[in-house]
Amino acid sequence: MTYHIADEPKPSGLAHLAVHPLWPLFGVMFAGTWLAWPWFAFNGFAVGSPTKWRELTAVIIGWLCSVVILFAIIFAEHSKLLTSDVGRWVFLITKDIWIITVSYWIFTTQTRTIELFQYTGGKLRNGLFAVVVSYFVSQKIAHVAPAFIVAVFGR
Repeated sequence: MTYHIADEPKPSGLAHLAVHPLWPLFGVMFAGTWLAWPWFAFNGFAVGSPTKWRELTAVIIGWLCSVVILFAIIFAEHSKLLTSDVGRWVFLITKDIWIITVSYWIFTTQTRTIELFQYTGGKLRNGLFAVVVSYFVSQKIAHVAPAFIVAVFGR
């Protein structure tokens, strides 16, 4: 019989690409969910997080709810329930609160696993380069992508 920690990660072959969850959280802040949420999901699978399926579910629900929030505000504007200026602000604030909530939940959930991964000898990469590049890419994409894509996946 061997000693086993219930929450101990089971790293995959991609574990050498894992980063601390703080980097995807910075990715949300600087680039948007298009980079950060898949990065969180990848990170969970790479380190073999016991909560990887919950993290992936949070990403999917996060995007679906962002779309629902967008359509709810569009419906409210077309129904004359909100003026267009108020509607834009309501959408932005609601969407940002939602994105921050989902991102922080994934961050706190994944941090426990990452700490155990490091404790058991796992090495993490530095995600600064990816965050900086994604910031500049998101600035370029924001000018050419359809407004719907930017509204749901952008910052």
